[in-house]
Amino acid sequence: MSETISRVRQLTEKGAKMEGWDDCWKAGLTPWDRGSSLPVLCELCKEDALPKGYALVPGCGRGYDVLTLASESRVAIGLDCSEEAKKQAEQLRDSRGISSERAQFVIGNFFDFPFSQKFDLVYDLTFFCALPPESRSSWATRMKDIIQVGGELVTVIFPIGDYEGGPPYAMSLDLYRQYLEPLGFESFYMKNISDQLPPSSIFVRWKLCHLK
Repeated sequence: MSETISRVRQLTEKGAKMEGWDDCWKAGLTPWDRGSSLPVLCELCKEDALPKGYALVPGCGRGYDVLTLASESRVAIGLDCSEEAKKQAEQLRDSRGISSERAQFVIGNFFDFPFSQKFDLVYDLTFFCALPPESRSSWATRMKDIIQVGGELVTVIFPIGDYEGGPPYAMSLDLYRQYLEPLGFESFYMKNISDQLPPSSIFVRWKLCHLK
C-alpha cells in the first residue's frame, strides 16, 4: 500500500469520516483525481447517447464529470462533502466559461441531501468504492429513490480485485449486481475500460426498469 493511500485511509477513518475527505483535499492527498473525465464518458456525451434532463455526480471532487455532462439539454449537479473540492470545481467551471446554471456544485451528504428533483442520470465513478461496506445497501436504496423509473445509473467498477481494507475497497461486477438487481436495476451496456483506468475496470450502464 502506498503512503498516500495509507494517509487517506487514516484521515477518512476507512471512508466513514466525511470531514476527512475535506482534509485530504486541503492536503493535496487526492490520488483518485485523474485530471479529466474518462474517454468513454466523453464519447457517450459526444454521441448524445446519455439521458437528458438532470444528472447527478456524487463524490464529484474537482468536477470534471459534471462539466463533461453539462449541456444545453442537461443540468449536471456535482455533490461532494468537501468545501475545498467544491471551491476547486467552481474555479474550474468558471475558467472554462461553463454556465453555473448547467453545472452546479453543492455540499452535503449523499444519503440525506434534500434534492429538489429525481434524476434522469446518475454517474458514479469512484464513489461506491470509497464507501465503507456497511453503507452499500443504503447506497443502492438511495440510488433507487433518487433516479426516475426509466432513468440510468452509470457505474465504473474499479478497482476490481480481492483484498481487504479501503478506501478504495475491492470491487466486482457481482458485488454491484448483488445490491442493484434486487431493487429493479438491469444492466444493458458493459465495456472493459482497463486501458483507460488500469489495472482493471468495467464501465456499466444500468436502467431502473421498475421499483421493488
